[in-house]
Amino acid sequence: MARLDGSGNGPLETIGENAGYKTATRGEGAVAGASAVIAGVAGLAKLAGFLRDRSLGIAFGAGSESDAYLVATWLPPLLVAVIVSAVNTSLLPVFTELRVRGENRAAWRLVSAVLNLAVVVSGALMVAGLVWAGDLARLVAPGFDEATTATTALLLKITMPCMVFLTLHAVGSTVLHSFRCFAPPAAGAVLVNAATIAAIVFGAGRWGIGAVALGTVTGYALQAVLLAPFLRGRWGHYSTSLGLRDPNVRRVLVLAAPVTAVAALSQVSGVIEKYLASGLSAGSIAALTFASKLIMLPTGLFAIAVSTVVFPVMAEAASRGDLESVNSSVQRGTRILVYVTLPAVVGLSALRYPVVQALFEKGAFGPEATEATALAVLCYSASMLFKSVEPVFGRAFHAMQDTLTPSAITLAGVPLFGVTAVLLSGPLGHAGIALATSLSSAVVFAVNVALLRRRHHVSPGVTALSSFVLRLVIPCGVMAGVSFAALAAARAIGVGRAIAMLSAVGAGAVAYFVATLVTGVKEARDAVRVFRTVARKVATVAPRSAAH
Repeated sequence: MARLDGSGNGPLETIGENAGYKTATRGEGAVAGASAVIAGVAGLAKLAGFLRDRSLGIAFGAGSESDAYLVATWLPPLLVAVIVSAVNTSLLPVFTELRVRGENRAAWRLVSAVLNLAVVVSGALMVAGLVWAGDLARLVAPGFDEATTATTALLLKITMPCMVFLTLHAVGSTVLHSFRCFAPPAAGAVLVNAATIAAIVFGAGRWGIGAVALGTVTGYALQAVLLAPFLRGRWGHYSTSLGLRDPNVRRVLVLAAPVTAVAALSQVSGVIEKYLASGLSAGSIAALTFASKLIMLPTGLFAIAVSTVVFPVMAEAASRGDLESVNSSVQRGTRILVYVTLPAVVGLSALRYPVVQALFEKGAFGPEATEATALAVLCYSASMLFKSVEPVFGRAFHAMQDTLTPSAITLAGVPLFGVTAVLLSGPLGHAGIALATSLSSAVVFAVNVALLRRRHHVSPGVTALSSFVLRLVIPCGVMAGVSFAALAAARAIGVGRAIAMLSAVGAGAVAYFVATLVTGVKEARDAVRVFRTVARKVATVAPRSAAH
């Protein structure tokens, strides 16, 4: 079983030595196995997030206190997002390259300097937020009344320290990813949501919304502390220097510059979307928001998981000049994502009405809102496939220590989306905005493929990938047919909407998997091998645990 704990033996088992650094072997299904674990952890985090939101609604309703809390817990992570993005994408390839070359002391000087710089910057932002909390509350939420603004300012003062904790978590996660240890960094979000739920249950009644904010900050602190046991034994020499004269630190800063710009400007598309939708019929923003939550689920569960696993593999291969291995990682990761995302595109498009009804239609969310949201889901759906593979392409650029090209592509996609959305929102309403997302995502995908191949001779294998997509058409058709049959059967029995929807989705997923297994799709066989390996491991460990 590929280990994902703190053992140091990640999903890609290490066997050799090269300049003091273990070189990785890439067994069949290793990426799939590691990605499945991260996706599972991400699924737990999303479930915990749902329970957190439900608990908040039960305790405080949809009132001013909830509004103040949501703003206060959204703003600090947003302010520190540029630091987190820069660390996650710029530190790992340089750090890995130094370790591959056996320059361990230089590698740890680099990590120490980046950690120190990140803490200094996030600490300065925290102090500024504490001083100008009231001004920030009025700036980001000008429509709040005085009482709600005061509550938001108070909660901002409580939540500002989370910026430092997020910074610590970003650096620690990058180090662990370099050692192929993925599960602990991914599990942090579960702790944040769990701590918030605990604060709501045990503290809200006595101390109010302030206790909930404190619980959230505690969760961020636990998220950072969680990494400590896994970093122990791996972390090398620590230096208090900021390393501004260190050429390796300067390399990281140069790589981080375009990533920082993208992180700062990445919210523009969302601003454009809401600006245009606000001029359309009432409920357009809500329909787009609910639909996008459904569409982004595969990306949140699978795309981030796969790109996280293949990034250190590609970074190590790139540092050795092994383009064949970089190509292999890109192609393997892309195939896995297409395998899991394409049926999600087909299934969510086909079952959009029962899915939206089961998840959202209640109270003020009536049939008209369901219709509008389902239409947005249909128009958004194509973007799922393109957006799911985009992180793998971005990581490939980063592994080649090229952060400028993917940043430029992402930024170029913003005006493309804006122009397309303006042209389509007039005749098509909110559906035009969703369709603009799919069209701009397709163009960004094509540009990524072209520039990755032209500049770095790395390709996802477009011809082979196209054949793979065609090979999945029949299994997707089988899945759709079984899903509709299961939905009809569940409705005939008279079960509720949620049970009927879950039955349709579950039956369709099983049918798709069986169909791909029968037709010999490699990813299905890999999934079976991973399951058997896990089952053997559990069967082996369980008797030992019982004996102890």
